[in-house]
Amino acid sequence: MERISSLSDFFNKSHTRYRVYDMGRGVRELDQEQFRQFEAGTLPYPYPLQQHAWLGILGWNEQQEEEQFIWFLKFPLDETGSLIQATRDDFMGRMLETLGRNIEASRGGSALQDGMQESPYGFKPKESAMAAFHAMATTVLGQPPSRFYPHACNYLDGGPGYDQWAFVGLQGIADVAARLGQDNNLDRLIKALPKLPPPALSALCGFLENAVLPSPLAEALLTRLRHELDSGQPDISLGAALLRAFSRSKEKALRAAAVRSALDSHHADDINLLAAIAARNWETLQEPSLARLFCEALAANNLGHEAFTQVMADLLFIPGMRPPLLAELRNPERSKTLSTAVGAMFNTQI
Repeated sequence: MERISSLSDFFNKSHTRYRVYDMGRGVRELDQEQFRQFEAGTLPYPYPLQQHAWLGILGWNEQQEEEQFIWFLKFPLDETGSLIQATRDDFMGRMLETLGRNIEASRGGSALQDGMQESPYGFKPKESAMAAFHAMATTVLGQPPSRFYPHACNYLDGGPGYDQWAFVGLQGIADVAARLGQDNNLDRLIKALPKLPPPALSALCGFLENAVLPSPLAEALLTRLRHELDSGQPDISLGAALLRAFSRSKEKALRAAAVRSALDSHHADDINLLAAIAARNWETLQEPSLARLFCEALAANNLGHEAFTQVMADLLFIPGMRPPLLAELRNPERSKTLSTAVGAMFNTQI
């Protein structure tokens, strides 16, 4: 039997078509060449979370597309953010062993095993992530949206009244966010944004963070974000959700404007806003002025030094983020508050 050395190799040799998605920092597709290089150890994982790669894999038979499978896998990363090859090899060994047993079981009429269910590398995503993944999968496979889609469209049009949010299925909202270019959904959302109640808008933003955001929608979100931050009693959790929605905005300037609006506001030290920037909009911090504002705000965050250390350590692990952030942590003109936070992080001043 020809040796199989990686997941990419397995899919190619078994004539399986596949898509790979990051499930850690939102739900976004990984380029297959990126994935092959990551598996080969020549490229660090682009979206690490908690020093792991969180993957969603959609696969289907080349000849029979109705034969599909979904795997959710997490692999630990080394100190450089690269795949620890031994863990991938261990997973491959377990998977091939289960596959062999299932071949024997099918010949003998016995029950088949689900190798992912018992795998130490498997995980179960949150309900919202599952809904987003399912919406993306159906678009990739050319399948219709869920039965909740028409009702979600009707709700966003204001049909039953925006106060009727509790009766809208989350999967329907996910389907709308995954189909911004269909059924007039882009205009539908732009018109609905100013009117949606906080729970509905937060849920919508949770799905928009996985979509490639067109500029008109990003502009509408920015208007709502600024309105929320400037209000007398802002809903910070809603503000954080709106910030997260900019994760994949086509217009980088609008994304940077959203982050700057949060960091310039009276609520810049709120850990919820800061976490939304770190988790979904970290690329904006490569701009020195935003990196400076962020580091100073994080140092003064309302949960203290432990939160500063956790968020900063996570950011420094992301490829490309060490130079701009370390430049600010070492900036001789940094504030005393930031100096103290950095000292607490490293147990010494830098």
